[in-house]
Amino acid sequence: MKKIAIIGSNGQLGQDLVRHLRRNHEVLPFTRNDVDITSRQSVEKIFALYDFDILITTAAFHKTDECEINPEMSFLVNSIGTKYLSENAKKYDKKLFYISTDYVFDGLTQEPYTETSMPNPINIYGISKLAGEKIVRNYLGDNGYIIRVSSLFGKAVSTNKQTNFVYTMLKLAQTNPELKVISDIRMSPTYTVDAASYIEKIISKGMVGGIFHGSNQGDCSWYEFAKTIFEIIDYDVAVLPFSHKEFLTVARSPLNSSLSTKYSELASPHWKDGLKRFLQEIQIE
Repeated sequence: MKKIAIIGSNGQLGQDLVRHLRRNHEVLPFTRNDVDITSRQSVEKIFALYDFDILITTAAFHKTDECEINPEMSFLVNSIGTKYLSENAKKYDKKLFYISTDYVFDGLTQEPYTETSMPNPINIYGISKLAGEKIVRNYLGDNGYIIRVSSLFGKAVSTNKQTNFVYTMLKLAQTNPELKVISDIRMSPTYTVDAASYIEKIISKGMVGGIFHGSNQGDCSWYEFAKTIFEIIDYDVAVLPFSHKEFLTVARSPLNSSLSTKYSELASPHWKDGLKRFLQEIQIE
């Protein structure tokens, strides 16, 4: 049994990490009210006051357009905050799991990115997260774990349900007979339960640090993802494809940020499997 601290424990992934890891480990959940990673003193305090073996941080400034508009905050949270966590993890000899993103890639390839693919982010969010990755690895070596995930969807019971694509589609379908969804950007939708399970496997197997792709297997466009949602729940709504070029954003997005993992023993189920289980879970409520 490990003692595991989780920063961002009230978020989508954080909640499932707490639920999943508590089965076999002692978990210390922290929210932003408990620790502000942009404050060196706040970070130092939790390392000094609490005893744990592993720290998992899901904290991030991740709205891509806001990152472009406010790059200072993006780097403060995603990079500088990660430095404070890393330097304390090194000081106290702790393992640090840093949740990163598929947006560290430029999207110019047709194939899914693996852990050995070369990052080349094209927006401030991706650049700031890649900087955080490098800080973790440079400070901590084998005690630093980079977990890249893509397009998360999860229950997030303590927050507004309009926090992921699935909830958004279900909400819009209640009042719109047809939905236009981007069809020329591909990614790997990831159920937070499966991402949490992936991380638990790394811990239970005692693997050394490095880069890991914790997304669900397979990839699709947002259009394909939306169509599959309504097919699974047998809901009659027209889903129409359209190009990202018709949808103006401040930040550029990689056209293909799908991920796959080279660690077959860790691999999560296909995204369609994860989506089915998620929809079944929320329909039971």
